[in-house]
Amino acid sequence: MMSAFLQGVRILDLTRLLPGPFATHWLAEMGADVIKVEQPGVGDYARGDIHKPPSPMFEAINRNKKSITLDLKKPGAADLFLQLVRRADVVMESYRPGVADELGVGYAACHKANPRIVYASVTGWGQNGPYAQMAGHDINYLSIAGMMGLSRGKGGEPVLAGTQIADLNGAVEAVIGVLGALLRQQRTGEGAYLDVAMLDGAITWETALLSDYLATGKPVRAQQHALLGQFCCYNFYPTQDGKWVSLGALEPKFWAAFCAAVDKPQWRSQAFAPADGTGFHAELTGLFRSKTQAEWSELGQRADCCLFPVLEMEELFDNPQVAAREMVVRYSTPHGEAAGLRFPVVVQDAPGEGTTAPAPVRPAPGLGADTDAILAEIGVDAAQLEQLRGQGVI
Repeated sequence: MMSAFLQGVRILDLTRLLPGPFATHWLAEMGADVIKVEQPGVGDYARGDIHKPPSPMFEAINRNKKSITLDLKKPGAADLFLQLVRRADVVMESYRPGVADELGVGYAACHKANPRIVYASVTGWGQNGPYAQMAGHDINYLSIAGMMGLSRGKGGEPVLAGTQIADLNGAVEAVIGVLGALLRQQRTGEGAYLDVAMLDGAITWETALLSDYLATGKPVRAQQHALLGQFCCYNFYPTQDGKWVSLGALEPKFWAAFCAAVDKPQWRSQAFAPADGTGFHAELTGLFRSKTQAEWSELGQRADCCLFPVLEMEELFDNPQVAAREMVVRYSTPHGEAAGLRFPVVVQDAPGEGTTAPAPVRPAPGLGADTDAILAEIGVDAAQLEQLRGQGVI
């Protein structure tokens, strides 16, 4: 956990799987008190088998949180939730549009219980439109956003991205929206409703390309743009040992540095030669095949020409730059040692004072581990807890 920027902020988290929990994970890393509200006997589907240690992904994005169980389909459960809302600052949910209202925990009900509440709905398609009630996954959102149309192999086939771009960017959208709404809440006492659509976020990631299209009406195609592999100076190249390097020498100074490093001054005018497999592109590809990836990496560092290796996942943490950034967090859980990734911002409190020491990491909570303590805060006593358990509410 990083510096406790959000200490004192309580978040009720109705989300599950990846996008919503990743958003609340980052908020927890900033010190927020995040309470996962999970279905009794099932929990967040990302847990896997609840009778076994949680899945690595669940552990990674749910550490530093608490967990209560509450079956919102049972009578009286929504009333308990709304009592928690009165003590909370944020509610985040990821149901299909309208489901939270049907359960009695939608924005209208939560706002009535607490007018200061910040309420974020995180969905694939958003709260309106013809797709709003349709199922979808990352591959679908990126397809409609046009990103898959821009990500094609040499044969023209769409190529899946190396991670869940729409899902994770949706989480980032939610974090940004929540932080902004909390700032206004602090200033004015007003709450807010945030409609976070993964589709919308994926579209914004194409700003550099779509701004040209919106200005000129000329569409961009895969491998027909400087940033999409159209030119030799910004592309991938195979090496002698069957690996790859990335060359990003878009600016003239970096291309000139590359040409000087390979003793080819006559190539300085060829930066924007087409990467079509013929002519200069074929010659350049042949040059890259003459050395190993490690040799090209060493040359790239010496020449400072935006030339770096394409790493496999198992090579990532051996990279000296990644190692220097200390991205891996290791900590103890009831099931043994766990490893995850730290919050990707390093905090320095004042010039010259170094970085803030990270707070101790709490492992992901067991299903319902904090139910009794949190419900006790709203006056539920031991006898009532036993009754609620007997009714299957918790």
